[in-house]
Amino acid sequence: MDLPNQRIYADCAAGVAVHPAVLEEMLPYFGEAYGNPSAAYTEGVSARRALDRARERVAAQLGADPDEIFFTSGATESNNWAIHCAAADRGGVLTSALEHPAVIEPCRRLAAAGKTVAYADVLPTGELSLPSLAAHLSAMPSCSLVTLMYANHETGVLQPVKEAAALAHAHGATLLCDAVQAAPTQPINAHALGVDFLSISGHKLGAPRGIGALYVRRGVTLPPLISGGGQQNGKRSGTESVALAVSLAKALELCAEQRAQNDAIKKRSEHLLARLLTLPGVCANGWTDADKQLPGTVNVSVDCVEGGALVSFLDRKGICISAGSACSSAGKHPSPVLLAMGREEKQAMSAVRISISSQNTDEQLTYIADEVRAGVEILRSLDLVGSSKYPQNGTK
Repeated sequence: MDLPNQRIYADCAAGVAVHPAVLEEMLPYFGEAYGNPSAAYTEGVSARRALDRARERVAAQLGADPDEIFFTSGATESNNWAIHCAAADRGGVLTSALEHPAVIEPCRRLAAAGKTVAYADVLPTGELSLPSLAAHLSAMPSCSLVTLMYANHETGVLQPVKEAAALAHAHGATLLCDAVQAAPTQPINAHALGVDFLSISGHKLGAPRGIGALYVRRGVTLPPLISGGGQQNGKRSGTESVALAVSLAKALELCAEQRAQNDAIKKRSEHLLARLLTLPGVCANGWTDADKQLPGTVNVSVDCVEGGALVSFLDRKGICISAGSACSSAGKHPSPVLLAMGREEKQAMSAVRISISSQNTDEQLTYIADEVRAGVEILRSLDLVGSSKYPQNGTK
């Protein structure tokens, strides 16, 4: 099959284009509705109303109250805020290798500063081990913060957030949930989950880069990370971007409307995975049960093929996928997530992630599967990784 002059975007987990309806709603705040929301005159009051309404809309989509929502530049800022301010002065952090670098790196900084940072175990299926979490909490009386993402950024595997939050609270700790990957397709209810902090990023949802939010449960103390003019109740200073806040609200609402398409996306990704698993030496990373992971996310390891090389081959064929997550796919190190799941280093280095949306057609997915097969055959013939033999297909 040939799809001439067509680029196929299959890396939706890295981010998606700004939705036209989002752009339309935010554009006035770059022009005629330019007032500073802190100003007392009419233009400022109008901007403040739009900002407050955006906060209410975001809160409604996250199962929260408006005063629990703080606009940030994205989940990296949100996660750093929660980690450094919630844990730095009070105790240690319990995390896992599943987490995004936006969580792992601030935890490493705390460890370098002398704070206790521990890592719970990960199951071969890509889920956090709740027994390991409980054991670490019992052995860590100083733990003040547990981190657990809603869904993994590489495998798409859904995590037991509600159960982890209950365990954390039983041991006097709070829980930070990075919901960046889950928010586009999963209904989020921070109150029902029982989490204390929850972060999202707009560019995964159809809003521009540079906007996100942090949910902070009412009653939880969180000192400011950024000080200045006292915006956002003194918690996050800096003049707010009304346009970006409005864009985040609109994007979340559109994602909620589009969840009716989840089943169709899930079936397409199941079909794509099945096609890929017919290739010798290919195994799935994470659950092969689509109900236990995000719709549209497929992660496989391809024996005797380096993941970055396959990404480059497919790019020349007009297909966009990634090796691991977008934040680490350019590196030459094996995925810590896959290593924690028990994958060997060669398997981790050979992994690729394909993440699709409702915009991807059956024809496109067939083309992707065909070109993956072609790329694997060519790259194996070149023997770039020094081995021409590989096991039979299947899951591991």
